[in-house]
Amino acid sequence: MSDLPLKGDPGATAPTTSALQRGGSAVAFALATIALFVVYGNARESADDPIDRQIVVDSAEVAAWAGENQALAAAAPDGDLAAAWIRDEALYREALGLGLHLSDTIVRRRIIQKMLFSLVEGRPLPRPTDADLVAWIADNPERYQEPARASLEHVYVGPEAEVGERDIERVRDALARGEDWRTLGRDFIRGREFSMRSRRQMASVFGDRFGGEVIGLDLNVWSGPFNSAFGPHFVRVTERQEPRLGLLSEVRRDAERDYLDNLRRTIATTAISELMARYDVTIEEAHENSEGYDLDIPPLPRL
Repeated sequence: MSDLPLKGDPGATAPTTSALQRGGSAVAFALATIALFVVYGNARESADDPIDRQIVVDSAEVAAWAGENQALAAAAPDGDLAAAWIRDEALYREALGLGLHLSDTIVRRRIIQKMLFSLVEGRPLPRPTDADLVAWIADNPERYQEPARASLEHVYVGPEAEVGERDIERVRDALARGEDWRTLGRDFIRGREFSMRSRRQMASVFGDRFGGEVIGLDLNVWSGPFNSAFGPHFVRVTERQEPRLGLLSEVRRDAERDYLDNLRRTIATTAISELMARYDVTIEEAHENSEGYDLDIPPLPRL
């Protein structure tokens, strides 16, 4: 048995997986082990006891437990990781013996999730070529659409509470006369020009309604006023890009992630089909679509 730090070790100031200290910590370990067998050793001593009552402390397993359960490890008295692991191992075995894992929806869901991962875990996935990704993007264009974008210039009249119709008309007339728009209205904290912004990007600056109103304006014409979260603006759209399918260079990262995820799901679906072929399925209650009902695999989550 490998050595682990136990209760009573003066040098164990925090949970660690270093070697068990001699002396007092060895006594603590012995007492913990004796107590374990006193409590559990006499229970279910019949030959049909489904629980393995022999607990062997392995330093690597305790280290893995501590890494995955840092909060529990940190709470172990005096950094006694072995005793904390023994406690959890005993409780885990008792729970399995009682079948608690069979009636818990969350545990069931987690086991199913781990099984799904196990179906693809360790299987090498070929890295997609550029041709693979181009074909994938073409087959799934809705995922990789670049939104409409527009460049605009605007004149900020001022905060809505501080300006009136007279101020708005003054700016409107000045723009109609061709005055320099950069000298009109008030300074805007984010600037007077915005280059190739999507509706969402405009909304993040001006508010949702503003972005939707100005993205489709006619080019090179002053329009407005449009109210943002800050007040009224006159807007001139100088350039617009219609929605389009993203180029591979623009969406490669997302496309490769989605391509590999689809490949994992394909592998898992095939494995599930093979697995389900081993089962005889009887539907005791009438299924709402009982005619023509089959065992097609429902879509799987991202793996």
